[in-house]
Amino acid sequence: MVGRMDGEEEFAQTLTEKFTQFMHPKEITLLLDVHRLRYEQGHWLAERPYPDIATPGFSRELARYGRFISDRSQRKLHLQSLTAMFFLTPLYFEARDFRGQQLLRYFHQLPKENPLKALALEFEDYFFQDMVHLEAADYLRLSLWRINFYTTLLRHFLFPGELPLISDLTRHIPTTERPLFEDMRRQQKRFFTKIAKRQRYPWLAHGINAFVEDCSYALFPNYKDCFQRCLLKVGIVTSPDYYIQQLVRNLLRQFAFIESSFITSPDEDYDFFVTTFENLLPKNLQKPYFVMDLTQEINCQTQLFQALWEAYYQKALSQGGLFHAKTLDNP
Repeated sequence: MVGRMDGEEEFAQTLTEKFTQFMHPKEITLLLDVHRLRYEQGHWLAERPYPDIATPGFSRELARYGRFISDRSQRKLHLQSLTAMFFLTPLYFEARDFRGQQLLRYFHQLPKENPLKALALEFEDYFFQDMVHLEAADYLRLSLWRINFYTTLLRHFLFPGELPLISDLTRHIPTTERPLFEDMRRQQKRFFTKIAKRQRYPWLAHGINAFVEDCSYALFPNYKDCFQRCLLKVGIVTSPDYYIQQLVRNLLRQFAFIESSFITSPDEDYDFFVTTFENLLPKNLQKPYFVMDLTQEINCQTQLFQALWEAYYQKALSQGGLFHAKTLDNP
């Protein structure tokens, strides 16, 4: 047993004051405690391809903290691991966080032939060109998108299939946003499954499902943001059956991208119509619609979502959106 550094909490407060306003001192103390206890209990670390992402000043402060580790090689590895936890554990909510800015600088200076940079560039093109099709510039949001993707990418590259427990945080997607999340995850799974077959990315093949899951949670706020420029205006054609009316209304309320109301007039300006009888629809209707078949309620709900999502997706594309995908070499 080796002695711990005195004033660990004070040291955490120093790091907070000097480097970041986005980490609570108790969060820093937890990271310090984990690494100290791991060393005290004899868990020696193996070499990993840790990226050089810390500023010189931050590295000097950590080196001062790590003096209690007597073995020089282990001291180096523990400090590298601790640095990785500082920079790669969180998902970022503020692009001004100095850790995120360091991640942007790190990827910017990587050569184009570097496998991680090549993957980052290729996925950025796929996300913006094939998944959301948006071009309106919003650099601050794009920076945050990049920071959270780089964080996820480096974390899985360093710890393929064995992420530190501290990074396994509670996650929750509201029920109303679950369809959008699942749609995003399916598209990302399709992309990364192809990438994982390349010889350059054995770590990705080793943990493809975990990576896609983490990447989906990391980027979902941005993906969702891309599609909140508009709402699909849905008209529920009235019918005399109270049960059916309530069923349809409650179902549509689950979808965050929809604005719905009951209608009786064919002159209303709606994007989509839902009805239980086709003959109740306005004559010569040019807009998409869906007829609820209540004898197949479960399948009907799935089919309705697919029809709504397709109509909404087309409307979102026609209106443009929030992002313009700049390249890593022109941040």
